[in-house]
Amino acid sequence: MSLKANIKNLILAFLSPLLRSKSIFKWCTRSKLFVFVFHDVSDKPSQFSIDCDLNTAPEVFKKQIHFIQKHFDLTSTTEVLENLKNNKKVQSRQALITFDDGYKSLFEFAFPYLEQNKIPATLFVNGEVFDGQPILSGLLTYLSKNEVSFNKFCASQKIVTNGQEFLQFTPDKLRLFKNGSALYEDQWKKALIYCGENLKLDDLKKFEKSNYISFGSHLFNHFSGLNLSEIELIDQIRLNRKYCSELTNGVNAISATYGQFTSSLGAKFIKSGIDLVFGHNNGPNSEYSKMLKRISLPTTLQTEKELISAINKTVLKSYFS
Repeated sequence: MSLKANIKNLILAFLSPLLRSKSIFKWCTRSKLFVFVFHDVSDKPSQFSIDCDLNTAPEVFKKQIHFIQKHFDLTSTTEVLENLKNNKKVQSRQALITFDDGYKSLFEFAFPYLEQNKIPATLFVNGEVFDGQPILSGLLTYLSKNEVSFNKFCASQKIVTNGQEFLQFTPDKLRLFKNGSALYEDQWKKALIYCGENLKLDDLKKFEKSNYISFGSHLFNHFSGLNLSEIELIDQIRLNRKYCSELTNGVNAISATYGQFTSSLGAKFIKSGIDLVFGHNNGPNSEYSKMLKRISLPTTLQTEKELISAINKTVLKSYFS
């Protein structure tokens, strides 16, 4: 561990008794935009969601949203884009709700709940799931746990088999594995069960007249943007646009997959024509910009003291990053 990390941990440990302070919370969050990211919201999550801690139980989700609604002024991606265009400043304690990937459960609970309570949110989707494909991260996680030939392939490609093989895959490597694996179709079907049911384009269309739910891009396949060439990145964006072009409530915004983000990657997104890029740098935003940070709340926290403590800790950590 670096000296900087050690100092940061010592400071946070010293400040830990203050983390549940509402006064610290008000100070930490004043005149800042917090972009909260969720994934799955289900009372019957897939094994993939469980393994990767992606699911927030519906009752916990309701309490987290109620907390956000109580302590923040809610905004939308469209409003953020408008404020950015007009060079406005963040005047209040603001919150934007976002979701990544495309879990079917969102349309069964989370979105109806948000719609009913007039809470704006944006879902960043991977177009691959519209064709009934398992999300790439789930597919590769399943294969790494269950398929010997996959691990042999990873070894041949110098891909470290550490449970996060998905961070190292590129389109070429995925094609190479598909073409060389006789068991791929069978494992693909099992991976669908492991990943759980994903949304279809018709699911999105049910909300395309919504005043509160909008849709953005999360690349077509769930590759890490850091591993893609500029041509591959543009192709992924183009494919997703093709699938989402039928939707009337799309926004020209993208979220970085796996939370892997650099300013260089953000610049490539913007160069491709994207207006707004969401990273996952675990911190608030003091101004509207074309590249915004996001934070995720631990999936089990539901009391006000727990949530205040988690947000205070995240903000304090961001000061040392």
